[in-house]
Amino acid sequence: MSIYYKSLLIFDKEKKTARKIDFKPGINIVTSKQNSVGKTSLSLMILYSFGAKVKFSDKWDLNNIFTKLTIQNDQKTIEII
Repeated sequence: MSIYYKSLLIFDKEKKTARKIDFKPGINIVTSKQNSVGKTSLSLMILYSFGAKVKFSDKWDLNNIFTKLTIQNDQKTIEII
């Protein structure tokens, strides 16, 4: 049985914006030559979706942020909101 992240949806209620990141089975590499484009924020947001207490930069107001992490295995889809 294999389990993988299928997608992460990040919704900002105050700004009324959303961003969805889709993942594929296997290894997904997030890279950029630029700084401050969201690589660390993406990793932290995945941990936050699982309920971990993480430290974000001051530009994130977690009172207005909602996430939906979708996990897929061979038999079913699991969504963590």
